[in-house]
Amino acid sequence: MNASSRLVSGALLVCCLLPAFAASAAEPARASRAAPAKVLSAPERARQYLRSGRVVEAADSLRAHLQLQPQDLDSRRLLLQLLLDGGHHTEAEAQLSEALALQPDVPDLRRLQASLLARRGEAALALASLHRSASFGQHAGDLAFAGQLALQVGQPEAAREHFEQALRLGPVLPRWQLALAGVRLSLGDKAGARALLEAIPAESLADYADSSYAKQLMAAARLAD
Repeated sequence: MNASSRLVSGALLVCCLLPAFAASAAEPARASRAAPAKVLSAPERARQYLRSGRVVEAADSLRAHLQLQPQDLDSRRLLLQLLLDGGHHTEAEAQLSEALALQPDVPDLRRLQASLLARRGEAALALASLHRSASFGQHAGDLAFAGQLALQVGQPEAAREHFEQALRLGPVLPRWQLALAGVRLSLGDKAGARALLEAIPAESLADYADSSYAKQLMAAARLAD
């Protein structure tokens, strides 16, 4: 093969190899342009810790995150759950107070605060906390809880109103009917108490340990005025 032929052959070889070299050179570039690893949110990162049983690390990561992002409700809720599950009620209450200072109307946080206060025997504060919820009056369970708290602080008229609202919203639960019957009776409304008690199915009463209380109420409601 003469020099001219060798030159042409070499040029052809280079032309054939160039695409292959270009493709191999492009691989690292493509790899570097691959989608970055997903950045986990604070609750997701905490749940990863929890899946491996690392509860302390999960709580610590949430605390650190909340120092930077105090209004992150999802992280706050998860931290509260971990603290309460671990029996750390004092810190839970502090975290809850901080959250409510920033977002005072969040219904589930208000509900939790009321529950913690009621457990401590502070029924008046618990009732006030429930009343500050943005959704108060729309959730039957909250209304029934408020009725119980109103009874504890000596507000039978408020208790009657709360229980009646709860039953209007439903579900109609025998324990709420019993409570309302007792309130009506204490307010002198024997006919109202009797009508409410008679509306409770006997099989429903049998499911409750306080059915003897229902019998006492019924007996009292049937007394002559």
